[in-house]
Amino acid sequence: MKRMLALVLALALLPLFPALGEETLPEPDGSTREMLLGEATAEYFYEATLYYTGSDGVSLSQATRTLLVQTGETLLDVVLEALLDSSLSPAQVSVIPGDTRVISREISGGLVTVNLSIEARNVQSDQELLLIYLAISGTLLEMEGVEGVSVLINDREEGVLGLPGGVFSAIEGDVAAAWAQMQAEADRYLGNAQGSATRVAALYFPSADGRWLVPETREISFTEDTIADELLSQLCAGPQVLECGLSIAPTGTLLAGEPVLAVTSAGERVLELNLDGAALAAAESAGVQRWQVCGALTLTLCSFLTELDAVRLSVDGESITQAQREGTTFSFEEDGMRRRDFSGFIGSAASLYLANEDGELILRETALSQGEALSARALLSVLMSEEMAASLGGVSPVPALIDETDILGVRVRDGVATVNLSARFYSACQELDEARERTAVYAIVNTLCGLSGVEGVRFLIEGESVETLSEYIYMRTVLLPNPGAVVTE
Repeated sequence: MKRMLALVLALALLPLFPALGEETLPEPDGSTREMLLGEATAEYFYEATLYYTGSDGVSLSQATRTLLVQTGETLLDVVLEALLDSSLSPAQVSVIPGDTRVISREISGGLVTVNLSIEARNVQSDQELLLIYLAISGTLLEMEGVEGVSVLINDREEGVLGLPGGVFSAIEGDVAAAWAQMQAEADRYLGNAQGSATRVAALYFPSADGRWLVPETREISFTEDTIADELLSQLCAGPQVLECGLSIAPTGTLLAGEPVLAVTSAGERVLELNLDGAALAAAESAGVQRWQVCGALTLTLCSFLTELDAVRLSVDGESITQAQREGTTFSFEEDGMRRRDFSGFIGSAASLYLANEDGELILRETALSQGEALSARALLSVLMSEEMAASLGGVSPVPALIDETDILGVRVRDGVATVNLSARFYSACQELDEARERTAVYAIVNTLCGLSGVEGVRFLIEGESVETLSEYIYMRTVLLPNPGAVVTE
């Protein structure tokens, strides 16, 4: 009888004492529950400024079109499709030949590289080719977050009048003036005077983690004889802005001999480079992998030197035919390394807001894939990785044991990223003091607001809005970035 009474009493008291580790849920606030799962970008309309051929055939005119960006589409792809659309009114004729396709496009930070099919070369003159470059770059530079545009045709820089186009970083309003300047530069550059030209080049640097090649744009001056040497010199000097990039040659030089331009029996132009074995070994000792050296050279040179098809590399006279990346073997053809061999490994720099040992908010830069750098959910997953934080000299800004599984869903709409987090995340934050709560919240807000199109962040816990995570920051509103919370080191 006593045993039965004790059991009944224990069962009656059980709801008063939750099991150890039980997740805490916020009190419902009466609003509609929104169980956001996965990652979604809402459909939206975008007012695009597109550049078409003017009535005189040698200038550009602007037209505004309202474009629908559907779920799963990117704004860049929708804008490019509209620009190449051949079913336009007579007043809106594309400068780009009608059968031209976009083979690929790359988005790395503020740099967009558009690779067109060979049909884009079916123009009547170099002036029309310049119009293509200016139309595409002008259209894309109108978009938020785009700072530079490079246009390739069939994976190589075609150039205009023998000069590289490079990266276009400003919208050119006066096409006639741009063409006249190009003619004057070509006369000086290719003529007896051997004058110099100035362009913005995309330099591809190895990422410090050994996984990516990340571009940095830089203005360079060169002559016809020094163009390759100038690009190589800039690569050896290392990045000026990228914090996650490395020089390909810590010794300051990489070549043993001068670059040699060869033409194959098939008519392809190949630049031959003989690398110094000791300099390459020094680079590898400094954390630069051999495949990254090959990729940095190939991407940089083939993206800038006019009509260059491939780069052939050797070390102390012995050809490089293979390289390793994370257990994967690159095998290169005898006629050289091509841009497409490495374009799949172009990454993008991303800013992450982590914590230091004192729990203060700090800023770090890392290299991610292009897709990860553009994805709100992927950025949060990286942000919550203790391993990633440690590799960047920081600490995960969220409580221990919280990871990507606690990100239930993320949606970006009308400039706001809505983040739905788990009850475990909410429970883990209950005991945070004011400083730690501020760091956890603004690490997420500041990181996501680094994405183009995100101006603020709204938090949900299991689909419900919450008053606070612990008790200090009001959460039932859209939170804006707080750069002042970041400590300088």
